[in-house]
Amino acid sequence: QSWPRSSRDSRAFLRTLALATETQVRQRNWHRFGGLFAMLGIPEDAMVRFAERVPAMISRPFSLLHTDLHRDNVIVSYEAGPPLICVDWELATYGDPLHDLATHLVRMRYPEGQWDEAVEAWRSAMMVRRPKAVNGLERDLRHYVAFERAQSVYPDVMRAATSLGESFDQRDLEAATEAVYWA
Repeated sequence: QSWPRSSRDSRAFLRTLALATETQVRQRNWHRFGGLFAMLGIPEDAMVRFAERVPAMISRPFSLLHTDLHRDNVIVSYEAGPPLICVDWELATYGDPLHDLATHLVRMRYPEGQWDEAVEAWRSAMMVRRPKAVNGLERDLRHYVAFERAQSVYPDVMRAATSLGESFDQRDLEAATEAVYWA
């Protein structure tokens, strides 16, 4: 996959994310987990099909993205200085800011009733600092949320399967299943 030619092409960016998941996650791990994914009904070409189906999206200016912003990667400072410090930047990239919002919403596992509040807080902050980042928010956020949920199936299932080790019982299997369900 190639990087979007324009630093405002949200559709190309989301397609690039899906195809990167295909090559960097699914293909690299298929030899070990492909049978499990097949048993779970996850098609071998799921990310390619996702990329092909990304609809036209509103243009937003790209920016630096954390792409793993959740409670374990934020330090709250009660002293002088910045009130929040973000850590674990290993997945950082440059792209559509809605991707960071979607990742945050999904990984934080907000109750559905708090999603609107989190989205509005993000919108308010962006309107002050980068107003064009909110272009098409209502229309396009759902596509990034769908991607985040779809791509996370791979690491969530692999993590749960690996946690079982060589020997496990029904209780271990149920705990792994629940971990994937709630991830």
